[in-house]
Amino acid sequence: MRNPRARNVCARLKRGFLPIESGAFKAASPNSVFAMFSSIVFALLNKPAALVARPLLANVSSAFGIFVVLLALLIGGALYFQKKRSDKIEAAARALGFTFRRKATKEDKALIVGSHLAKAGYARTVHNVLQPSGPAELAMFLFDYSYSIGTSGYGQTVGQTIIRMQSPLLKLPPFSISPENIFSKIDKVFGYSDINFSEVSEFSRTYLLCGPDEAAVRQLFNSSIIQFFEQERDLTVEAAGDLMFLYRYNKQVTAEEMGTFVETGKRTLALLLQAQPAIA
Repeated sequence: MRNPRARNVCARLKRGFLPIESGAFKAASPNSVFAMFSSIVFALLNKPAALVARPLLANVSSAFGIFVVLLALLIGGALYFQKKRSDKIEAAARALGFTFRRKATKEDKALIVGSHLAKAGYARTVHNVLQPSGPAELAMFLFDYSYSIGTSGYGQTVGQTIIRMQSPLLKLPPFSISPENIFSKIDKVFGYSDINFSEVSEFSRTYLLCGPDEAAVRQLFNSSIIQFFEQERDLTVEAAGDLMFLYRYNKQVTAEEMGTFVETGKRTLALLLQAQPAIA
């Protein structure tokens, strides 16, 4: 006979999940399977996966039941941590005096347009949108942007926090700068030209700098901008005309790092604005 604690677990399972008999799931309709799946995911939105997994798996012996539980744990766990992240970012936004939207509006979903990431992968999402207050000449947004790569069902999610800045004061030649890695080396094989500076070989080894107007990009990247990127190392910036994106590939900024990340964006903007008179 089960002890009282085990009976309580089974009672909860009977209310929210499939009926249990002799430690295994009974044959069930698709609706009851969905009810069990939904109940597990809902529970995980309020508890870490570890607190939910043990009592569930202890009462499931069929292969199908284990599969459903593990799938729900995986999805529910991801939703739980996503909710926790959103809660922390919302608190950080309030402390910084930023407006915050957990779910992206129709306009928010278009914030990524202009970046090459807008066409990367599939299942693209914009969420956790922050908007700092600032001068009318600068529209600045921060947001989490994620997408999937690889075969559907077996892919990988790539997520990063992006700063988007747009200002009529910006008149930048189109360029992108990102850390040198195996993927950027492949890009060069397929026709992308890397703009190198012989006098700062370390910078050229660290970063891939591209742009259709090489002369204009070289003129923009003065010693101050080069030194800045040498210090940052893993920063990616895409810019053209009055629009600029800044992020670290596949890295989401934590709530604690949000203020520092905003300052990095502002410093990048200031350096580019200062370099513009020479190319205007």
